[in-house]
Amino acid sequence: MVKTIENKYIIQEDFSYNGPDKILSNINLNIKNNEKIAILGPTGAGKSTIVHLLAGFYEPGQRSIFIGGQNIKDIPLHQLRKHIGIVSQEDFLFSTTIYDNIKIGNRKASKNDVINASKLANAYKFIQSLPQKFDTVVGEAGEFLSGGQRQLICLARLILKDPPILILDEPTSAIDSRTERLMQESLNTFLRERISIIISHRLSTILNVEKIVILENGYISAIGTHEELLNRSGFYRKIFTNQVKSIMEK
Repeated sequence: MVKTIENKYIIQEDFSYNGPDKILSNINLNIKNNEKIAILGPTGAGKSTIVHLLAGFYEPGQRSIFIGGQNIKDIPLHQLRKHIGIVSQEDFLFSTTIYDNIKIGNRKASKNDVINASKLANAYKFIQSLPQKFDTVVGEAGEFLSGGQRQLICLARLILKDPPILILDEPTSAIDSRTERLMQESLNTFLRERISIIISHRLSTILNVEKIVILENGYISAIGTHEELLNRSGFYRKIFTNQVKSIMEK
C-alpha cells in the first residue's frame, strides 16, 4: 500500500538507458503536498523520462524516488499507478464507446459519475451533440473523433479516476486553442489539493504553478517562479520572449 501518498515526492536520480550516457544527471527535486510544478526544457532534455520514472515505466537508477518516506521500489506497481493519473499528448482510446473509455478510469463508477466527469472535463457538450451520444464508438485509437475531442475524453477518464498525483505531459500540444481553454478551465478546478507535474512548452498552461523547473541536457539548470526565471534563466526568457512576440504578431 502507498501509505504516505499525502506527503511529498523526493526525487534524487541519475538515469541512463542501458549505456554509459546519462539521460538524467544529479536530479534533486522536492515536490510538496498539493504543489503544482512545471518542467520545461528543450527536446531531449529528459522531461518525459522524469515522469516515466515516477509512474514506474522505467526502473529507477542508482539513486532514489520517494513518495513521503517510502521508496517507490518498495511499492507494488499496481498500487503506485492507482495513485497516479497521466494525460499526455498521445493518450490512447480503445475501440469501444465513449462511455466505456471514460469508465476505464474507475470501473466501479456509476453512470452519473461518468456523466459528471464528462461535464467537469468540458466534454459533455460535444458528446451530447453526437448521434449516439455516450454510446458513440470512437474507432481504432479514437480515429472517429478529433484530437481535441479525444483529449477531453481522456481528461474525463482522469477526473473519474480522481488520483492524488497528476502528470500532464504536453496535454495541449496537439489541440486547438479553444480546446486548450476548455482543458485549462477543467484543470484549474481539478488540480486543487493534489500534487501536479506539468510538462508543456505553452506558457499559458503553466503560469499558475508554484514553481517551474528548467531541465537542460539532463540536469536542472534553474528552479523558480515565472518572475524569478525571467531574471535567472536565459532559456526561459527566450521562450517567454518568443511566445509573446508570436501572440503580438497574430
